[in-house]
Amino acid sequence: MSSQKRQNGLGIAGFVLSLIGAVMFWVPVIGILCLGLGFLFSFISLIVGIASRRQIGFSIAGLVISIVFLFLASVITYSVFSLGMAGL
Repeated sequence: MSSQKRQNGLGIAGFVLSLIGAVMFWVPVIGILCLGLGFLFSFISLIVGIASRRQIGFSIAGLVISIVFLFLASVITYSVFSLGMAGL
């Protein structure tokens, strides 16, 4: 068996979705959807990567990016909608 660890395709997909969501986090639906999928893919690939001894760097990066920007997107979305409901 090779000494290199195998790539984790789901982790890379989660990382890319998290990056797209980080760029688009100010758009309420698209940003939150990409960040949510990035979080889900990264979390699943982290669990699978640990169990099967695959690389988990992209999974961890995708999780961190998606958590930070999900928080920012939810704060911005809540602020915009609450100001809209207040009539401002």
